[in-house]
Amino acid sequence: MDAAANVAARQPRAAAAGALAAGVGGCVTAVTFFGGASGDGSVAWLGLLGAVLLLGAAGLAALGLIAVPRLDGVGWAAFAALLCLVGWWGIGVIWSVAADRSWSALNKGLLYLVLFGAGVLLGALGSRTARVAAGLLGAAVGL
Repeated sequence: MDAAANVAARQPRAAAAGALAAGVGGCVTAVTFFGGASGDGSVAWLGLLGAVLLLGAAGLAALGLIAVPRLDGVGWAAFAALLCLVGWWGIGVIWSVAADRSWSALNKGLLYLVLFGAGVLLGALGSRTARVAAGLLGAAVGL
């Protein structure tokens, strides 16, 4: 009976991890194929998609259905560097001659932060999941 209860307890976790991996995959696919290259027409939609993904993942983590991601020293350094870069873009709006371009850069930087968070969440699902996702992304970009 204990083995059956253990299997039943793992099923919601596996489903939540699968849903999160599919969400991250959908977000990365949308960015890859519908990102608009250097344009910024799709930044708001992609940012909204990423924010919904991160909020859903936070809810799953709060319910204990997925592991809470942990960053090591290199991960925190990468996050801090990206945060400083996006912060610099945000401060640059103050003195910019072309404020619309500065806002565009800031919006893209905020999207980069969201995608960084999605990558951290994907890494928290396990190395196998992250390797499969990286392989699929590489195949999609290679096409």
